[in-house]
Amino acid sequence: MWAWKMIIPITVEQLAKLYGWETADYFLEKALAFRSMHSHGRALNALAARAVENVDDYYLRDGEIVAGVVAGWNFGDGHFHNQQLLEAVQEQCGFQPGELRIVAIEGQPANKRSQHYRIHDAAAGLVEEGWVDVAEMVKRGPWLEESFDFPVHVTHAGDDRQPVAA
Repeated sequence: MWAWKMIIPITVEQLAKLYGWETADYFLEKALAFRSMHSHGRALNALAARAVENVDDYYLRDGEIVAGVVAGWNFGDGHFHNQQLLEAVQEQCGFQPGELRIVAIEGQPANKRSQHYRIHDAAAGLVEEGWVDVAEMVKRGPWLEESFDFPVHVTHAGDDRQPVAA
């Protein structure tokens, strides 16, 4: 019986071998663009700017891509791409605070006009939690206008973050 561990390169590295780094990164950005065609994806992109001080200093990746590399598959189910996956990655990698964060947004409950979101840091835990207004997401196009400003109702802000008025 054979048993071995094999670590594959991350998706962007695999694609870069065929297309070059810039084009490979472009392909991964298309996943975020696809998400923004839906209202919750618009919120995810806007909330990413709340997760870090300067979003341009980070590579944004869709949870399905991360799960594919880390677990070897993904379910296409956002509940697999949340703080549980982040904790498993942190256990193996030991990121410093601020190096790796996730933004998770729940589906819209039938009786509410808002969606619950959470921002988690791999090392520090819950950074921020709150609600976004679905009507606000729907009225925007699949882009973020000129800025990442996006109204939220913060219900929890970590020690390093102050609540922001909606």
